[in-house]
Amino acid sequence: MQALDPGKYQLGRLCKRGHDHEDSGQSLRYKGSCVACQRLTAANYRAALDPEVRRKREHHWYNAARAEGRQSFNNRVIQAQKWKQDHPERRKEIQRRYVKNRRQRIAEARRISQQKNLDINRIKTRARGLTFGAIKRGEVPHPNTVPCTDCGCLWAPGDNRHEYDHYMGYEGENGRIVQAVCKECHTAREVRRRRALRLDQAA
Repeated sequence: MQALDPGKYQLGRLCKRGHDHEDSGQSLRYKGSCVACQRLTAANYRAALDPEVRRKREHHWYNAARAEGRQSFNNRVIQAQKWKQDHPERRKEIQRRYVKNRRQRIAEARRISQQKNLDINRIKTRARGLTFGAIKRGEVPHPNTVPCTDCGCLWAPGDNRHEYDHYMGYEGENGRIVQAVCKECHTAREVRRRRALRLDQAA
């Protein structure tokens, strides 16, 4: 029987696959697991790999290229650090220019965002004004007097208020189309709409 390193391997009970180590009636184990089973699992994993991935892993140049890439990256880092030490004034000038340009880009992005939000808020304010005016004129009932469209609950003193949801949007005549919902259902609708918007943008 082949001599084993007792610090790494030991003979144990026969595994479920019946891997008998050198007719000893026991399985060779490493950290409690059968060595032959571990090798079989690794072989099955490699066989299930994509052919291109398997080809790269089987060729020594793959690991060599990775090592060469890491070394090249480390060399670039060392060169950059040395350049910073040798050219402190030039480094400060580049940093000042970067900060200045970054501030300009941030300011421009903030201006565009504010203008976009302003346009959206203007449309929302108009639609909400139409709804409030219709309530004051009695054209539509107060939302607290109407059951929730989604869950059917009725408002009672001490409960969260009912609100009108512009479920068709705020633009044009859609600003007049509303549904009465409780605050919880209104929040749930907003969450669903934002999730759907993110999915559409990601598609």
